[in-house]
Amino acid sequence: MSETLIAPETAAAPERAPVAAETPRRAAHVLRFDRVDRTLHGFLMLSFLGLAFTGMPVLFSTTPWAGRVARLLGGYTVIHRMHRVFATIMIVVFTSFVFTKDPIQKQFGVGLAAAILVDATIVRMILVPATMELLGEWNWWFPKWLDRRVPRINVEGNVLPVGAESPAD
Repeated sequence: MSETLIAPETAAAPERAPVAAETPRRAAHVLRFDRVDRTLHGFLMLSFLGLAFTGMPVLFSTTPWAGRVARLLGGYTVIHRMHRVFATIMIVVFTSFVFTKDPIQKQFGVGLAAAILVDATIVRMILVPATMELLGEWNWWFPKWLDRRVPRINVEGNVLPVGAESPAD
């Protein structure tokens, strides 16, 4: 005997994206997200690109192009300020995920916002400068046995054989 599952009439129908015929002036896939979601995604992409663009000259400060990019942006002091602003934008965007209905999005939002906050404040502003001051040259110590096993990759992407010195060394 087969039973048929009948949904009660009070149950809400699932939301669907408008069909292109219903919205002739816009593509249907654009309306999948509301205005707030599109704005948040825009801010998120802006902060991702901003963090990458301001972090690259600092990360690759020994390369010739990094100095030119840093001067273009106003110097390393300005780059550090811009980096903090983009991190703050990211924290605000991820924190705004708390106001969504989906509990998984809420968890991701709180987790990512907390991770960025801890990284930007405790790690980069307290732990790294403190270890650099306390340890001095020992801060850059790397075990010889591990140095022989880790492949050397230079900035241009050429993989050097294990044990070979990079041209910059």
